[in-house]
Amino acid sequence: MIITRCHDDGTDADLWRESAFSLWSRPVRYLAISREVPEAAIRITRCHDDGTDADLWRESAFSLWSRPVRYLAISREVPEAAIRGTVSVVTDITVVKDTDPIPHGFIAIDYCADSREKSLRKRFICVKTEPRDSVVDAVGEVIILNKQKKTPRNFTLAGEIDGASLCFRVVVVPTAFGLGRCARCAQFDAFFFTSIEQDYSFIAIMACQLTLRNHCRLPRLAFILN
Repeated sequence: MIITRCHDDGTDADLWRESAFSLWSRPVRYLAISREVPEAAIRITRCHDDGTDADLWRESAFSLWSRPVRYLAISREVPEAAIRGTVSVVTDITVVKDTDPIPHGFIAIDYCADSREKSLRKRFICVKTEPRDSVVDAVGEVIILNKQKKTPRNFTLAGEIDGASLCFRVVVVPTAFGLGRCARCAQFDAFFFTSIEQDYSFIAIMACQLTLRNHCRLPRLAFILN
């Protein structure tokens, strides 16, 4: 089980805390609906307006102990395998009835990511993804509103699910997004260690640390000239 919320106030329990600007300036790469937290994802368990449960499959109090749950999960992480290929980002979100056609260019989240059960009742959350290199902005923040009907400033209403409103905010995609630590470290390491093997016979210590624009940090490296 992953601890994602603080015990006292329900805020994010991320132990690597960055400023709010850097957190929400990273675009969302995928959305999923699940009962558990998918790998490398953040599950939205609380409504943005009043802090109540953000379960998207709402049951009566009589089924409290046996009810199914559906939470929206998002991820901004770029897997190492994806870095070598095309990195896609979410550029639009909409909610449609399950009897309506899926909008052109969108993909419906019709099953849970972890159980393959039906994702929602009478609704589909549909997302549109595009290659990172072909867009200027993308979805950066997703919230769920329980009682508030007015869409917050700078947000767009995607639709309603069992009385709850799903909203998202668009951000400018950072220039370095998708050129993650894995890719740059791999390129640097390949160059560095190949050079040592070919040109150097002894090793000594020289510390260097590089900080990339996308908050990646390369480890300290050491070497000695012959």
